[in-house]
Amino acid sequence: MIRKKFLLLLMFKVWILASCQNTVMNSLPLGNIDQSDESVEIKTVEGLSWTGFFDRFFQSNGNQIQPVSRNIEEVKLDEKDRANFSSFGRASVEENIKAAILSHPRVIAAQKSLEVATFELEAVKSTKQLQTDIVGIAGLQTEDRETDPAASVQFSASKLIYDAGSTDFAISSKQAEIELKQEAIIVEANAVALDAYTKWTELTRFRNIHKVYSDGLKRAEPLLGQIENISASGIADKNSLLSAQQKYSELILQSDQAGAALELAETQFAEIFPGVNIDSVRGLKNFSFDVDESEVDNIILDSKILKLQKMAILVLEEQRNSLVLSEKPVVSFSSNVMAPFEDLADDATANAGLVLNYKFNDGGRLEASISSLEAQIVVLEEEAKNLIRVSRTELLAIKTQKSAAEKKYASSTKLLTLAKDLLKTSKNQLVTGRSTIKDVLDLEVKVAALEIDLINAEADRNVAAYTLYASVYGLSEKLDLSL
Repeated sequence: MIRKKFLLLLMFKVWILASCQNTVMNSLPLGNIDQSDESVEIKTVEGLSWTGFFDRFFQSNGNQIQPVSRNIEEVKLDEKDRANFSSFGRASVEENIKAAILSHPRVIAAQKSLEVATFELEAVKSTKQLQTDIVGIAGLQTEDRETDPAASVQFSASKLIYDAGSTDFAISSKQAEIELKQEAIIVEANAVALDAYTKWTELTRFRNIHKVYSDGLKRAEPLLGQIENISASGIADKNSLLSAQQKYSELILQSDQAGAALELAETQFAEIFPGVNIDSVRGLKNFSFDVDESEVDNIILDSKILKLQKMAILVLEEQRNSLVLSEKPVVSFSSNVMAPFEDLADDATANAGLVLNYKFNDGGRLEASISSLEAQIVVLEEEAKNLIRVSRTELLAIKTQKSAAEKKYASSTKLLTLAKDLLKTSKNQLVTGRSTIKDVLDLEVKVAALEIDLINAEADRNVAAYTLYASVYGLSEKLDLSL
């Protein structure tokens, strides 16, 4: 008896020393401990706790997953060097758009969301697996007016046998969610791809428009000087000078507006292709694609966006089924063994059997949860119906836009050819006096306007074609992108 008490006291002292040492080492810098300093002793006593002992006992295994804590300054959101882009010529368009998709935060977030759903599925599946626990108890035991150190180990195991299929529906719900997340990755990739093609087309559009105005100003400036000289000499009236200056001022204003639009297009392009050298970007080739109006309804019903909505409904339905069946009784196998360190044969206990668990009243929580899921299902169904309507309207609008752009392109091409011929003739007649500088300047402005109409029509036609293709097939398939 005396020997056991001596051992208990010895263990207690060892624990105190371990805790104190751990506290001192954590609170004081090494090599700077003054043994005569009373503050050291005060810190040691105040820091005495169970934490130091159990940390040293349980966290010695370096292979265990360790917690990670960060402050807000340590959360880095830098995405430099995330994508490796090639030169932005026409030959490397698809390669660069693939890189933009794979490195885009929306696509990466969707992929990580799939990982989350996969881990959650494993967590739900574990409910049906054998569960085991070990509980160790150590301390003092009083019996017959004697207190002795005592310890025991408790082993317990349990396994779900029957829950009316509630867990199976929960697993099915997670599996459906995984399929939804897989489709969501493709949808996000298609959205980024369409955004990339659109931003690239817009950059080309405003770059060409800005060039038209810049070239027009260069051609108009000498003509304005000639008008000023003629007007100063008294040959022409002031009205010609005023009209020419007005045309020139309009060109300058329109050129400034085109420059601002180009800067915005460059910024938006760099958002999709971070770190790009804008000057190295070349324009896209023209893209042509169309669908018959009779195919629009089938295209919408087969669209990935609508499929995503339907899959979300299935996920909620499986969750609802799981909750409905959770109201049934649950039967599980349970076993327990209590083994003391001393007198094992006499004092050990063991039991095993079936456990029936049935909740008679939960205050209406389960019924409210089921009703909530049923309401969410109705919401998604109505949103899907609205999506069909909106998608049909948008698809027909894109077809109309594409048709209008094609007509505009054809008419602008003919008018531009005619206007250039008239401008050439007017310049030749300027020498003989059959046309005025004002006539030439007016035609210069007209040619610039028709060139811009042609640029806009070409860009609108290409954007509409990309959008239609994305709605029918998805641009990720055009790119042969593996996600």
